[in-house]
Amino acid sequence: MRTLRIAAVLLLAAASLTPAKGGERAISIGTNLLGYLYLGTINIDVGIGIDRHWSTHIRGNYNPFQWEVASGVFQDKKLSVSAEGRYWPWHTLSGWFFGGGIQYQRYNRGGIFSPTASEGDAGGFTLSGGYALMLSRRVNLEFGAGVWGGYTKYREYQVPRCGKLIGQGYKFFILPNDLRISAVFTF
Repeated sequence: MRTLRIAAVLLLAAASLTPAKGGERAISIGTNLLGYLYLGTINIDVGIGIDRHWSTHIRGNYNPFQWEVASGVFQDKKLSVSAEGRYWPWHTLSGWFFGGGIQYQRYNRGGIFSPTASEGDAGGFTLSGGYALMLSRRVNLEFGAGVWGGYTKYREYQVPRCGKLIGQGYKFFILPNDLRISAVFTF
């Protein structure tokens, strides 16, 4: 329920912004192709151009999958929402961009790099950059990467499935974030 409220606030904030005027390509819808390669994470990014150099983006990621392998179970289940503002030195939705925003994530991961598992809620600020390559008038290929820092309230378990609680608390983090090669449709 809390996640839905956060997503609704972010969506209303982006919808209240006036799109760019003058026939510019002001709206984009995209998906990160690398997300699907990473354990099947479903994702969408909606962008709205505010003027020639600025746009705002709302992004969502969802991964409900748990994978069975011979050595056990591994998973990186998550539901995350983020809102970002981007500066485009050349033109909105094309060329280089630099951005910053906020992100919230509910997660449950484990068995990937260690036999332990952790779950919790994380929130913080993001910085990103990248390049949008115009393939045609309406289709872009977007490359990007970022960093995410903030706090997480977590619980750590001995094994990914039904494990004994071995730790819990709050901690600060800085992580790579949003490595992407995205297919983007603009209109």
